[in-house]
Amino acid sequence: MPHHLTFEVKTCKEVQAFSRAALEAGAIDKGGPDYRENYWEGYYATFSIDPDDHNIEAAYWDYNKAGKQKPE
Repeated sequence: MPHHLTFEVKTCKEVQAFSRAALEAGAIDKGGPDYRENYWEGYYATFSIDPDDHNIEAAYWDYNKAGKQKPE
């Protein structure tokens, strides 16, 4: 049964690196690194389908872009 896995990362560059690594490992691109303002104005993420048909995602919550303070 396929799953959706999200990995929280600390920078936009880490999202980009995750995307490159996933594609190099055989994943299918389902949305390259970009801001997903329809989710939240500071949500920067990438989506892929891995070879086992799992939806994998790396996400960074950019509080500076959103003009908000990160919760403690």
